Amino acid sequence: MTQQSYFDGRTFNVADDGQRLTRQLDLVQRCLQDGQWWTLTALAAVTGGSEAGVSARIRDLKKPRFGGYVIEKERVSGGLWRYRIARCPYCGSILINRRCPRCDA
Repeated sequence: MTQQSYFDGRTFNVADDGQRLTRQLDLVQRCLQDGQWWTLTALAAVTGGSEAGVSARIRDLKKPRFGGYVIEKERVSGGLWRYRIARCPYCGSILINRRCPRCDA
């Protein structure tokens, strides 16, 4: 699949944005897969992006074309939330489209 098929939108330009957004998506995915909870502030610090940017990448990860990950979120306090990629409660595999690819739970 090409970068053009991943990202889209009226203001998206593959030459200007493709590599940056792909790298940011990869970094956000790696962080959220580690099983730890991540705030937007922490993700932005690790990726070098903005909180709005990493929030958009979290939304992207939920879409089938970006993996269809199940993203858990938890309110820390007030308007502060934290996020991680959900895992199967039985085998620990990452859930894809609300299903476990290993044990089909």
